[in-house]
Amino acid sequence: MRFIILLLAALFTSCHNQYDFYIASTGSDKNSGKSITRPLRSIATLETKALTFGNGVKIKFLDEYVYRESLDLSGLDGIVLDGNFSTLSASDVVPKNAELWKQWDALHFPNIWFINWSFSEKMMGGASMTIDRKMPAFVNQIEACNATENSFSVSGGTLQDSMKFFIHSNTDPNTNQHVYEIMKRPFGLKTQHRASISNLVTHTGTHNDGSLSVSDRAVLRNLLSANGHKHNLFHTSGLLEDCVVFDWQYFAGQTPFIAYGFSLKGKQVTYKRCLIVAPEFRGEGTGFYAHAADNSFHTSFEIDGCIAYNVNSLSSIKATGKQVIQNSYQYGAGGQSADGGDLLIERTLFKINGSANSGITSAGGSTLFRNDAFYGLKMNGPFRLNKGLITFQNCSFVTDSADQLFVEGPVNATDIPLLKYNKCLFIKASDWPDFTDIHEGQKIESDYNVFYTGDDVKHFPGNIKEKGKLNTLARWQQQTGQDIHSVFLTRAQRATFFLGDPAKGDFRINPDAEVTAANGKAYKGTFPDGIPITLAGVQEHYDFNTRVILKTAPLQFPMPPITYHDCVKYIKDPTGWDFYK
Repeated sequence: MRFIILLLAALFTSCHNQYDFYIASTGSDKNSGKSITRPLRSIATLETKALTFGNGVKIKFLDEYVYRESLDLSGLDGIVLDGNFSTLSASDVVPKNAELWKQWDALHFPNIWFINWSFSEKMMGGASMTIDRKMPAFVNQIEACNATENSFSVSGGTLQDSMKFFIHSNTDPNTNQHVYEIMKRPFGLKTQHRASISNLVTHTGTHNDGSLSVSDRAVLRNLLSANGHKHNLFHTSGLLEDCVVFDWQYFAGQTPFIAYGFSLKGKQVTYKRCLIVAPEFRGEGTGFYAHAADNSFHTSFEIDGCIAYNVNSLSSIKATGKQVIQNSYQYGAGGQSADGGDLLIERTLFKINGSANSGITSAGGSTLFRNDAFYGLKMNGPFRLNKGLITFQNCSFVTDSADQLFVEGPVNATDIPLLKYNKCLFIKASDWPDFTDIHEGQKIESDYNVFYTGDDVKHFPGNIKEKGKLNTLARWQQQTGQDIHSVFLTRAQRATFFLGDPAKGDFRINPDAEVTAANGKAYKGTFPDGIPITLAGVQEHYDFNTRVILKTAPLQFPMPPITYHDCVKYIKDPTGWDFYK
């Protein structure tokens, strides 16, 4: 009997004590931390024990709790951490009537709220102000902090005069929980190579590397990195699944997800179902960013099922091999760039809410756009396609403004071997800028496309640099020998061409839509040779709820969580979020 009891106890221990250290809000630093029944209490004690243990340490948080401490394991490789959706916050609560002294500089930290707070400043003659709205605090970047509570150590800065805040409000406009925060520590969590981290929230952080910083070959799942600094979630390579970056400090070079390091050859980056969200549009920043300190490129870079919402540009990719963006969505100003190997952008939606002057560029190998949809309130930036084979297959470009997202060929005709546009929609491709802007002699393959300029006479938006505008489909056919079966829309035909509203993400074509051939003859539901008009434009889309590819044009733009609390809910249950409610 005693043997059986010991055996059961051993089995119980082996099943439940799968980690080296446990921590809980109800724990004690007098405990060993080595069992679920004797967890630690503070992050500082956990950090000391983990560093003593060394590489490969396994850590488990037993309850969901906000720790206002940083966990610095930057000297360790191969850590395993399950956060149980606890928060490692780099900020502290500011109590009512507290006096905080800060150095003055021009960095903006919008997580600090002023509601009827009054403060006097020693700057500019000692002027006093009362601020009655949310406003960024102008404070210096804090690289490190003294151990003394409410005492701050700052780095850099040219103006050394200080600010003194007198906090009088007791109402938090976000949560009504009377909580005010000011950033104090550089990061929430930092570690080294081969980290496996899941179910964790990191918040704020003043360090350049963001509130969560890991290195290469990381596996990160169900993480939220919120209100970080320039690089919100920092890593070098690895796999990230169901991770979210929420908001960030305004910074001209902001990169919410950044894959950065030295000697990147052989290293791979994969983002699956990762979200970048901000509650309001950020006019700067690149969502998913690849960057090397030594001009090396990753071997592959893949973005799959991801969303960048209220971000200036979706991504900047540099990889010698596979470069893939698929099943994704960007709502923002509309920039995208790639350099290195071949690039595939497939089943991806772009809703352009501003001037896309940076355009979508490809300076590397061949580029294939397939089943992508672009809608823009204002799209006056070109695709700048510089090298390699460029193909647009079943893409839909729609704008209801006077501007147009157009395609610009290379500076020299010899730079590109072939430019293809097939079964695409160019709707409201106004007479200027042009649908395509190329050199004479440029190799083109283009057919079964649908064009609409808003002008029943100048119904084709083409341009050959050496010959000028070709603003009818017949002239384009004569000069290039292309688009033999393509058609255009009159204003009356445009009104019934779509089944729904592309502004809302519905790109389905009316199967009975009437179109017009180059000779002026109208066809109902078909191209001139009888091929259904519905075979043009987007034919597939990714359903963000079911996470499957559907063989239809998209019906609606997805809506990700855009508040901090909804982002926390999302990482707890990513499949439970309704993107189409």
